[in-house]
Amino acid sequence: MKKILFTLFVLLPFLSLAQRKEFVVLEKNQVLDNVIRDSKYENAVAIWIYAPLAHIEYLKFETSWSWFLNEPPKYDTLNSRWQVYVPSLQKQKIKIISKEHQDIILEIDNYFLQKSTWKYEIREKSQSELNRIRLTVNSDPGEATLLIKDGKTTKAISDKTPYSTENLSGKVAITVSKENFFSKDTLLQLDKGKDYTLNFKLDSAVNRVDIISTPSDAKMFFNNKEVSNPFNDYLPFGVYSLKLMKENYEEINSSFTVSKENKVQSTIPMSKKMGTITFVKPQQQGADVEIADLKGAEVKIGQEVVQVLNGTTLNKFPYGQHNLEVQKNNFATIEKLITIRSENESVELNFKKDLAKSKRSTKGVLIGLGLGGIGAGLYLMQSANKNYEAYKKATSSSEASSLRKQVEAADKMAPITMGIGGLTAVFGITINVNK
Repeated sequence: MKKILFTLFVLLPFLSLAQRKEFVVLEKNQVLDNVIRDSKYENAVAIWIYAPLAHIEYLKFETSWSWFLNEPPKYDTLNSRWQVYVPSLQKQKIKIISKEHQDIILEIDNYFLQKSTWKYEIREKSQSELNRIRLTVNSDPGEATLLIKDGKTTKAISDKTPYSTENLSGKVAITVSKENFFSKDTLLQLDKGKDYTLNFKLDSAVNRVDIISTPSDAKMFFNNKEVSNPFNDYLPFGVYSLKLMKENYEEINSSFTVSKENKVQSTIPMSKKMGTITFVKPQQQGADVEIADLKGAEVKIGQEVVQVLNGTTLNKFPYGQHNLEVQKNNFATIEKLITIRSENESVELNFKKDLAKSKRSTKGVLIGLGLGGIGAGLYLMQSANKNYEAYKKATSSSEASSLRKQVEAADKMAPITMGIGGLTAVFGITINVNK
């Protein structure tokens, strides 16, 4: 008796529910030649629902929001359809309830404009449809790699989206992936009589990277792989090492991060390598290096006069080629092109005597001494004249005697000094510096 009661009150209702038929939405179309004319439906959307005649009168409806103006659905006997009004531009769901069928949900999208009319047609699923399982997988962007693992048969399906199949059932694991996009996956239980449509929106996994160096002809490496400089392209999200290399410039080692929030835009200045210069004498084989004697010399690198201490420049100069000029008394001017390749570059200076410079120097000295002698003689003559005037006015014999001696000495030395000075100046003038 208990078994009979259990069957009547528990199993039979359950079996009845399990055997209920299913509706399927046949199509949804906008009705273009039928416009809502009643002014009270100005902000409404009209939904017409058609179903098999045997069932349509007995359908019931529930909405996730409220009916427009709280006006419940109406059955139009003349056209054998239900007329439902909902607010426009409002996303909602309408549940269709039938005693003999499983409930069905209509999705009302929020792009339905006011005073528009939409027609839905539903029908019963056929037996083949009740036994069929249809799986459709779409992706944005398309042509993504699709991997489906069937837990029941332990087989895997690899294909491209969009993809559709009716050969799967039970629990499946689905993964959709594409280069430069984040992959997505899901677990899904596939039951008979159901159509499953999955739409995967893949998020981009790249962002714009714009990097240039100054100078722009340096070699650029991302993760130790050479790339173009300047680099203007998209890179997948992640952390990248950055290296810049150019001859005579300091090497740069850095990193940057590409992410959804971080669009990389950078101009990277490079610094020239700098070095001092040490001037040395020409090196003899096997001999120690000797610092060049720069006493009294003027050293110019480019247009700049540089200071030198113990043979080494106090300032640093960029790697590369420079014009060097060294001038030193009585030595030939040194002009040469030098190249700095290290932090302290050695440059040989080979000073050679310049006879023309020596003669010019000697000539200048002799002329100067000669003119000085003539000047001294003239001074002595002037001094003798002054002392002679004082002698004539002397008031005592001792004063007169002293002044007389000074006049005699000046008169004696003046011509000698002038003569020697004149001869010296003439000798200096006659020296030929070109021989």
